[in-house]
Amino acid sequence: MKKKLEIVKTIPQHFKDIEIQEAQAFCREPFETNPNYAILLCEQGFTRTGIAEDGTIVGIMGLLFNHANSASGWGILSPHFKKYIRQAIPAVKEVLASYSHINRIEVSASVKFPEAHKLLTKSFGFKPEAILEKYDILGHDHILYTRIANSIEWEMK
Repeated sequence: MKKKLEIVKTIPQHFKDIEIQEAQAFCREPFETNPNYAILLCEQGFTRTGIAEDGTIVGIMGLLFNHANSASGWGILSPHFKKYIRQAIPAVKEVLASYSHINRIEVSASVKFPEAHKLLTKSFGFKPEAILEKYDILGHDHILYTRIANSIEWEMK
């Protein structure tokens, strides 16, 4: 039986309700130290929440616009995300397609979260661009991925 996943506009309460998976433990800190952080994310960018039919928040994702042609993407996933991956991938692809006019979307993923790397490259068309050493508050390295509109292939020699 196909699991249902409803995609809704994110509200600050979603950040309190999501059970954050351990690979993204560093995501908890800004919400704990700044009570307005969730409000800022909801108001300053594009955000969506995936909610399972039992009310469990599966994931929250968003884009923060750096300027007219550039955005930083982010996502917070619950341990339940894997159960809803088949419903979540098309929803995220739809969001990315609706922002195809953005020249550059970048997102980072902790090296401690290998599933994210596969999703970003294989499912969403991002390419690795850089290693961000000791990037998060726990000191973990991240990989910076980008999705460039009308990208050309090039190679440094």
